Amino acid sequence: MRTLESVRKKIGTILVIEDIVIEDVSLSKELENAIEQKMVQEQEAAKASFTKEKAIIDAQTAVITADGQAQSIAKRGKAIRENPGVVALMIAEKWNGVSPLVVGSGKEGGANVIMPIGSKD
Repeated sequence: MRTLESVRKKIGTILVIEDIVIEDVSLSKELENAIEQKMVQEQEAAKASFTKEKAIIDAQTAVITADGQAQSIAKRGKAIRENPGVVALMIAEKWNGVSPLVVGSGKEGGANVIMPIGSKD
């Protein structure tokens, strides 16, 4: 822009200069390196900005997912409290047809063991 303005001032009103084309511009190695480094820095800054934005979006997504899961758990808990028979229905739906045998210790601290009765043959 400065070159175009400078030419317009020098020519005056004799000609109307719309644009100037400059060809075969040779720059010093130092200037070329400086330009290249600036471009690399701008690309790195853009990449860092993108990474930051992605991390923010990922964090927001995780919070939204956790909130949805918490609401789902709360609703299922409420449904089970209001309809205790639902648990028995869920157990029946998951049952594989083998009757379990529960063996307990009868004392506190003991473990209950579930063992199948019969064979799956």
